[in-house]
Amino acid sequence: MLLLSKITFSNRRYILSSILFFFVLLIHTVNAQPKITFQKSEHDFGRVANLSYPPIAFQFTNTGSEDLAILKVNREPNIMVKFPRKYIKPGESAQVFILPDLNTLGTFNKKITLITNASNSEYQLTLTGEVIAIQECFPNPDNWNIREIHVTDAVTKLPLNDVQANLIHNDRYQINGSTDKKGIWTGEMKIGQYNFNLAKAGYQPLQKTQYIGRSVPIIFFEMHPIDQPPIEPDPIELENIQKSIEEPINIPQNPNQLSRTEYGANNLVLLIDVSLSMRTGKKLDLLKQSINNLIDVLRDIDNVSLISYAESPKILIQGIPGNQKTTLTNQINGLEAKGITRGVKGLHKAYELAQQKKVLQGNNQIILATDGQFTGGSINPDEIRQFIREQAMDGVTLSIIGFGVDQEAKSFMAGMARAGKGKYIHVNTKDDISKTLIDEIKENSRIKK
Repeated sequence: MLLLSKITFSNRRYILSSILFFFVLLIHTVNAQPKITFQKSEHDFGRVANLSYPPIAFQFTNTGSEDLAILKVNREPNIMVKFPRKYIKPGESAQVFILPDLNTLGTFNKKITLITNASNSEYQLTLTGEVIAIQECFPNPDNWNIREIHVTDAVTKLPLNDVQANLIHNDRYQINGSTDKKGIWTGEMKIGQYNFNLAKAGYQPLQKTQYIGRSVPIIFFEMHPIDQPPIEPDPIELENIQKSIEEPINIPQNPNQLSRTEYGANNLVLLIDVSLSMRTGKKLDLLKQSINNLIDVLRDIDNVSLISYAESPKILIQGIPGNQKTTLTNQINGLEAKGITRGVKGLHKAYELAQQKKVLQGNNQIILATDGQFTGGSINPDEIRQFIREQAMDGVTLSIIGFGVDQEAKSFMAGMARAGKGKYIHVNTKDDISKTLIDEIKENSRIKK
């Protein structure tokens, strides 16, 4: 009886010990699992348009004690999801990148479910927002040239503040600024070609050339940290969104643009005085700015020639389409003032070129830019005006951009413009006469209905 009691007691202790061991093992097994913990599980886009937004980064950490793996993602077909296809070690962080297709106007609420090997095996991420028309994204509805530049970190996708931005518009105008704490710079950017130069301490400099059209309210850039190599295309990316064809949008035209339905083709000869007198008062610099602004609105159906003159006329460009803006602006910006004025020779050469490139149903026009000091030879004002009058009767108009304060010169130029059936546009030292000049082109090229 005593032996039996001892054996029974020993068995009881063994059984209790075994139960305790398995219970401890069970607790260790439960605790020794991966666990996925996100910094945030929701992102609100706010009011956005169908633009090329960078994907949203959701950062997570494996807060468990075993390797973590994302096994599967459940989401709608029009949502791009990119996640690491590798084990995430305990304590290691990584990111899931998500971008919905933003083609449909209205509010949205998207759910993305991640299936993992963690104890909390399913984890849900949410995207909300409202898709609006592109027109509503312009920062200033009264000025369609006001746009935004958004800069983010290429790795974290977080906004970058204090990014120094240098923009060169059509290879001539410089715009400078810096991003705010939201990674946004807001400023006036007319349509055209831009060279973007972005710089920030700790990041690789970014240089990019891009054409900015009327329907682009926001431009997005990503900058790579210096200590991070550029991100190569990921061969394991799950999906690429099949973007639908964008519907044309109705954004108001720039009032300075030349509509093909309203304005016929232009045959323009720019006759530029580069004599020494044009150097005073920065006349030539002001003229370059005004002519370049005119070039901005010209089209491929417009024909442009450029003649400079001082001691003798020089044909710099002979009849190229108006959309070859870089060629035109480079020549304009390269003009230098020197020598004496022999304006009559330049005027004869301009009319000769205008007649050669004449368009039958359009505007044939010479734009003479000068301070009116026709020195360097004998001049008969009556003969000059008669010659201009005859050319006007033959369909070539003369308009004059006049600089300086000499009253005699101003009177002479105004008389020439009247004889040429054009306008005399006087310029003060700080005037930008671009709009007046463009209005002059519009008036002469407007299609008669």
